[in-house]
Amino acid sequence: MTKEKREEALLELYDFEVKQGRAGRAQLTKQGSEDREYFEKVDIMEYWAQKGIVKIGGQASGFTLVELTAYGIDYVENNLL
Repeated sequence: MTKEKREEALLELYDFEVKQGRAGRAQLTKQGSEDREYFEKVDIMEYWAQKGIVKIGGQASGFTLVELTAYGIDYVENNLL
């Protein structure tokens, strides 16, 4: 995963939660058994979770719930916008 893809995914989550005002968790959903984009986004969110930027709220077969932490919102606003 490239730095650009990691930042793009984080900005998409920020847009969903903050700009669109959707409180709560965003859901990543797998579209098929070989959905590479889903697995790449989950890997990216796990990367950000290790840094305290996002919180993974739950995972099950075919979906993952993620949300920005307060630190994550500050990180996006101070470094990516």
